[in-house]
Amino acid sequence: MQKAREKALGYLRRTQLKNGGFISLSSPNKNNFTSSLRYQTVFMPAFILSALSQDNSRQSVLVKRKLASWLKNQKSPHGSYNYWAKNAPQRTETPYPDDLDDTFCALSALWLNDSSDIDGSLLAQAVKLLIATEDQPGGPYRTWLVPKTVDKVWLDIDLAVNANVAYFLSLAAEPLPNLTHMMEQAIANKSFHSPYYPDEYPVIYFIARSYRENKQHDLAAYILSLRNQAGHWGTPLHTALAISSLVRLGAKVKFDSSMAYLFSTQSEDGSWPAEAFCIDPAIDGQTYYCGAPALTTAFVLEALLLIESSSHKKQAAVHDQQAEKIYRNVLGAVNKKYRTHGKDMQKNIHKVLRDFTGNNQGKDIVLLPYAFHHSLIQPSKPDYQFLSMLGRANLYGWLAYTIYDDFLDDEGDARMLSGANIAMRESLRCFREAMSGCDDFLEFVDQTFDAIDRANNWEVTYCRFDKHKNKITIDKLPDWKTRQKLAERSFGHALTPIAVLVRHGLDMNNKDVQQTILAIKHYLIARQLNDDLHDWQDDFARGHATYVVTEILKDIDVQQKTVDLKQILPVMQRVFWHETVLDICKVISSHTTKARKALQSCHTINDTNIIITLLDGIDTINAETKKSVANAKGFLKEYGSKK
Repeated sequence: MQKAREKALGYLRRTQLKNGGFISLSSPNKNNFTSSLRYQTVFMPAFILSALSQDNSRQSVLVKRKLASWLKNQKSPHGSYNYWAKNAPQRTETPYPDDLDDTFCALSALWLNDSSDIDGSLLAQAVKLLIATEDQPGGPYRTWLVPKTVDKVWLDIDLAVNANVAYFLSLAAEPLPNLTHMMEQAIANKSFHSPYYPDEYPVIYFIARSYRENKQHDLAAYILSLRNQAGHWGTPLHTALAISSLVRLGAKVKFDSSMAYLFSTQSEDGSWPAEAFCIDPAIDGQTYYCGAPALTTAFVLEALLLIESSSHKKQAAVHDQQAEKIYRNVLGAVNKKYRTHGKDMQKNIHKVLRDFTGNNQGKDIVLLPYAFHHSLIQPSKPDYQFLSMLGRANLYGWLAYTIYDDFLDDEGDARMLSGANIAMRESLRCFREAMSGCDDFLEFVDQTFDAIDRANNWEVTYCRFDKHKNKITIDKLPDWKTRQKLAERSFGHALTPIAVLVRHGLDMNNKDVQQTILAIKHYLIARQLNDDLHDWQDDFARGHATYVVTEILKDIDVQQKTVDLKQILPVMQRVFWHETVLDICKVISSHTTKARKALQSCHTINDTNIIITLLDGIDTINAETKKSVANAKGFLKEYGSKK
């Protein structure tokens, strides 16, 4: 597979035009492109960029960079796209109006390549285009961007076009029920016709990447019914489109025969042959078909990448089964422990555990040591008893501090206090049992719990405002200094990864251990800032001076000692969205960057490890926050003009 992909990407690099686009071929024979016209369209390159979007190999990145730049330059001032490239002579010889198919396929390709290319102003333009072409509110939509007074042939409503609109909406916003219903009817009737495409395969492909409702199985079954006895779909293009559709639909299919067929049909130059993908303008009443080796090659590359990704997911499922066993073992042991303290104790703790088991974060806490073990470059055979014991230590620690936090927030339930004390003792006992004989590590555990208590004490002493009804008295703002307190209050999460490293043979003074500690500190700071960024209004309303609340109050330069909550919140909201939010996002990025830098110097941990995964999650949310701010400003500016 790797050899085939490298040859194919090499072909795409060699045949890409200097301006970044690709040549489209147009043939009167849908099965033979030997004698064909050469066009430059927007449509075909858009699909090449889309198909390569998940391939981050060096050759692919070089192709995509030039292609995305070219595609962005093809946009009209109104945000729409035409079938013909701007410099194509057909723009004047055989003119077409701009249309939704080209527009939303191009926008989807750009979004998949780099979602930051689709800013708020471009989204607002897309909304305007949809409103201008809607048959009814929420769709479906007419294909062509023309006045309603034109000939009816330009006012058609097409399944393929609406599926492509739906795909972009699934990426950038929310799918629309009317479009979903339209696709469901097509699946139910097994009717995938469009006058713009020569057969049903492209239309099925469009629906498969757009549709996420309960008829996915029906569509997959129909695609499989089209497969021949040799295990493929007759041509490389049809086979690639069918494979990509099935993988996206979640079908459990073996593609060995299909892949063998694709490998056998690859040309020496790395390409797969041109096939009819869509219909071009007729000449003298003769239908012409659009295709190109570059397009077929890109679709095959997409199919191979999706198969590979699906295979990785299957391998991950094996790990998931092992992880699930540890998770159930830990929960069972904790529940059993509390049963020994009586029904009332078990009932009280069950309320907290119910919240814990109801979200993925709870599972992540238990499985952190397991995930970190598999992050080692040369992990030993997993000791499931050891990893389960560390999972228990994490869970007990979480239980204890979750309950204690309620008391720190003046919301504690006295009936829960004994359960928290038991959890704290059990957490320490589990660490001592799992790490018996590792005195330096056990001393680190004691120091960590002491630091957590000091950080909590500092927070309730210096980060609380007096609150009476809707009045908040703002005294001296807390000094968060280097923000280390944000890490200290939840640094218990660092204990199990360090335990895994020590069990692996490293001592506490080892550079990898110290750099891992540093990386986790910066991650915890970034995570806490991210949480505070989204909860600051509730925090302030309770009289809590979190780091984010403190920064907002600094930005508005609050002078009053006592403020009315209803009056000051609108002021804080305005300043938050115009100033504070982006400043906090920069701070979050600085800490995730420092965490990554610390991990880069570790020789014991893989480049792809659980801490990097956690950092990726924070960075993704952070990027989405920054983009939301920019999009909101751009959308309001664009949509507010020339509605």
